[in-house]
Amino acid sequence: ALLQVQSLKLVPAASKKALMAFLQQSQPAVEEMPDEKLFYEAPEAYGYEFQSGGVVEMLEKLKDEFSKQKYDLDAEELKAKHAAEQMLQQLADNIENAKHEISKKTALRAKTQEHKAELEGEKAQTEADRAEDQKYLDETTALCTQKAEDFNSRQKLRSD
Repeated sequence: ALLQVQSLKLVPAASKKALMAFLQQSQPAVEEMPDEKLFYEAPEAYGYEFQSGGVVEMLEKLKDEFSKQKYDLDAEELKAKHAAEQMLQQLADNIENAKHEISKKTALRAKTQEHKAELEGEKAQTEADRAEDQKYLDETTALCTQKAEDFNSRQKLRSD
């Protein structure tokens, strides 16, 4: 288990060195084990010292560091999630506003085209009326010119 902890990337280099030193401490070989008769004697007082205290402290320190990192990453993730949700809401609002603007402009365009069609109809009617009036004017002018010539020619005949 300590070998697995040592191989993790998140474990600081100093902690890895301490683990390596602990793991490399010489362990007594089976052949070097004392005779069983020696076990029947009373053990020495304070003969055994707990040697893994430093490793346990280091593992507790790592646990605290990892807990803090997890808390920080969770907080960062929550902030990122909130920012993403806020951006999605803003984009949804932008889309809704754009659709509203499109519908307003479409309605305005339809109204403008309808007004344009009415004005073009009025223009065509006015041009037709003008053409008719121009024809009447030309006919009347020609008639007046003809009558003036006739009158002048009769006056000339009378004076002769």
